[in-house]
Amino acid sequence: MNKRILGAAIAAMSWGVSLSAQAAVTWTFDVPPPGSAPCVQNTVAFGNNVSCTTTTGGAPTVVATAWANTTGIVSGNTANATLNTAQVNVYPNTGVSGSTVGLGVTNRGTTTTDPGEGGSPEHAIDNNSTGATGTTITKDKAIYDSILLTFSSAIALTGVTIGWPGTTGYDTDISIAAYMGAGNGGSLLAGKTYAQLAAAGWTYVEHESNMTSNTQRLVNGATGTADTTSAATVTSKYWLVSAYNPTLNNDTSLTVGNDYFKLLSVAAAVSSPTAPSGTPEPAGLALVAVAALGASAAVRRRNKPAV
Repeated sequence: MNKRILGAAIAAMSWGVSLSAQAAVTWTFDVPPPGSAPCVQNTVAFGNNVSCTTTTGGAPTVVATAWANTTGIVSGNTANATLNTAQVNVYPNTGVSGSTVGLGVTNRGTTTTDPGEGGSPEHAIDNNSTGATGTTITKDKAIYDSILLTFSSAIALTGVTIGWPGTTGYDTDISIAAYMGAGNGGSLLAGKTYAQLAAAGWTYVEHESNMTSNTQRLVNGATGTADTTSAATVTSKYWLVSAYNPTLNNDTSLTVGNDYFKLLSVAAAVSSPTAPSGTPEPAGLALVAVAALGASAAVRRRNKPAV
């Protein structure tokens, strides 16, 4: 009898201090001034980064770096072109109502391989063609800009918000992948083609079409709203957000090109060391105390002499 009661006490104790809750957090890519989000850009150069805490200033932290398939392009064909570091910057979104900043990419392409790179709007994340301006862009003719998000701990990405464009003329499709292998996923990008990432441990998550500025798009199986924790299917420390990139999964259902955007923020569900909702810590401790008293009483009854 007392063993069962003691077992209940132990169960009540673990119930009272369970650490299984999840919290919804957001990272906004804004370097003051003009914004106030806690981000820092280390330098302005190829291979640089932007590091941020959450919008409330806490963990997990995230470091954003830029990548593009600019190495080894032959005669305008990017099928075997490999990834190389690019430059990530926070750009003001001048003239876009309600939005002030967003991450953009300047890759190492030249005016021949990526016409206009470095000029407006080529400082956005895009999938511009290696061919002549105005030609049809095909899967193996595009330079795909990507932002690698490296978090300090694993997160389940639930939302993506772009900060630009806010005008017609761009369909703004994006692609998302996550690293599911062992070790540092970011270290496995350099020297790989996008098509080789799957063999290196990267997993295609999804394409999202026709993104709208300043409106969060739920991703990764998430449901609900920006303010709620949402179910998500993939958890990782390493996430790749790029302009629409069919080479990640050979899905050409969307149109390559014209996918300029800046990455304004991402949201995620992360583990939080708090007690489960509906079971405040004092109530849990009270259950433990009741169970312990019951166990003590049972021991006294068992040891009491018969009369």
